Amino acid sequence: MLTLALLLLLPQDSFNPQSDPERSTGDSWLTKPADQNPFPPPSLARLGDEAIRFSTSPPWRGAEHNILTITPGSKGEAVASLDTVRYQCEPSDKSRCTVVLAHAPSFAFCLQGDCRYAGTANRIHALLFRPAPKHDRKAGLALPAPCFHGPNHLTELREKGMTFNLRGYCGREHPNNGIYKLIREGAGTHWPLMGEPSMQF
Repeated sequence: MLTLALLLLLPQDSFNPQSDPERSTGDSWLTKPADQNPFPPPSLARLGDEAIRFSTSPPWRGAEHNILTITPGSKGEAVASLDTVRYQCEPSDKSRCTVVLAHAPSFAFCLQGDCRYAGTANRIHALLFRPAPKHDRKAGLALPAPCFHGPNHLTELREKGMTFNLRGYCGREHPNNGIYKLIREGAGTHWPLMGEPSMQF
């Protein structure tokens, strides 16, 4: 009930899970263990009152899965960490593979010289709360082609005691594609090249 009451206080169409199946509140699927998610990260609420997490989830066996988490440091700076989940196969037997998790050292996350957590969070919030473009056949707008390739993005934002989630990437105007560009800019060379998702639509 409290969650619903808080959602009602948000500006209309700002973040409405009832009208957009790609939006949800609370813990996302990423925090739940599964065959395709063998190393689930903790709930954002366990990281603190403020946190951002962006991930790419591979739709097929063998693709990489990158998870970038941003939290505020002791002086309000944005501190990021990157986890990469990949299949590692035996050189002599490509059929013998195990899932491994690589955790990179933390680093400063900056966007155009702004290294404050608040600056990054405000930019992510603006994109996350932007309504996804509507496609209306009656208006003569073409529906997007189904997205069957490339990772499916997931953005999670923890603020004001709530966690907001947005999954999906289909269509160039999808908010997650703008968030992905910000994440890649701030992560720079820390994001492994092998984890580069396909951006074709």
